[in-house]
Amino acid sequence: MSVFTLLEQVTEKKIELPKNTLKNTLIVSHSILHAGTVNLNKVKNSVPHVRGAGLASAHADYKLLTRYFDQGKVVSDQGHQQYEQLMQGLRTLCWMVLFQQRKRFGVNKLKHLLLDGTKWDFGQESIHLMTLCVLVGDVAIPIWWEDLGKAGHSSQEERIAMLSEAMKKYGLAGMTLLADREYVGREWFKYLSESGLYFVIRVKEGIYHDEINANGGRTWQQLKAKAAQKAKGKKVSKKIKIDGLDLHYIVMKNPRPDAEDELVYLLTNLHSPTQASRLYQWRWQIEVCFKHLKSNGVNLEAMNVRGKEKRHLMMAIAVLVYILAIREGLIKEYRDGIRWVLDKASGFEYRAVSAFLKGLDILRRRALNLAQFKRYLSKITKGQYRLIFQNV
Repeated sequence: MSVFTLLEQVTEKKIELPKNTLKNTLIVSHSILHAGTVNLNKVKNSVPHVRGAGLASAHADYKLLTRYFDQGKVVSDQGHQQYEQLMQGLRTLCWMVLFQQRKRFGVNKLKHLLLDGTKWDFGQESIHLMTLCVLVGDVAIPIWWEDLGKAGHSSQEERIAMLSEAMKKYGLAGMTLLADREYVGREWFKYLSESGLYFVIRVKEGIYHDEINANGGRTWQQLKAKAAQKAKGKKVSKKIKIDGLDLHYIVMKNPRPDAEDELVYLLTNLHSPTQASRLYQWRWQIEVCFKHLKSNGVNLEAMNVRGKEKRHLMMAIAVLVYILAIREGLIKEYRDGIRWVLDKASGFEYRAVSAFLKGLDILRRRALNLAQFKRYLSKITKGQYRLIFQNV
């Protein structure tokens, strides 16, 4: 997918939202950036720093924040339409700030999608943000999310519904989806293939044995025994059919020496099992993204709003802050290079400092108040960010 596909979110329709929507969006997102959390009780104390005045009471600043997220309290068709327009505007702003000057960090083609969920409890409720990311270089960027409101795994129906909504907005066909063991199922595999998506999905050891053994050649036990003799990261594979789909079943020696599971089992509809086994290692980047959102940057688990739409809106603001930090970090790496550190235990190389943390430090120093934040956004988008909400 070309990065232009994401930028096509800019709409030609008139966006009819309450006056000051853009200003309040910037106040809320900048206050969350300043506070380092999405907990509105704490964010309210950053509002005076952002607005440059301390005349309002803490209660008034808190009400400003809650009124913004009350736009997710959908009680009418008009309210739903306004909420959808706000979310569309926020997504557009995200892609604009990331890709407007993409040549500075060398991103032109987007090929890989990552799917996973992050879960935690909020009082008696369960929050489960199933999240679809696009891989930009080696960094995961969320492009769609759905709060399933439960602690358990997602169903095939829930996954299909979410991805169908994402595909209405973005040209994802032809990309390759990477996902972990939760994201399996016959209807799911069929949907992905019929939607024009390639996939590499890890599966549990104990499933699809009948399909493997029914197709001639090595049995499942023989594949497992052969893979166990391989070096780290090496694999064996076999063509199989699942409900008429031509797939490769891959058994790979886990490349991580500290991993609990010696072998990794994958299913893919890619033509090359070698390519599939290499690509799967990128799946980990969505875990890194969740870590930054939950621990290092905006403390997502401190979210204290109720209702799915409000949480989706909160996630959109968190993603905007995350993307702004990633943008600054990638540009710094493009300019200065990356210092890698070798983990002797695993044999993998890691950034000494993540692109996100590098960028977060830069971002917080470049935008100390709302006026500076506006100038910063105007500079990186060439003034176009204002056009997103030009009719409000």
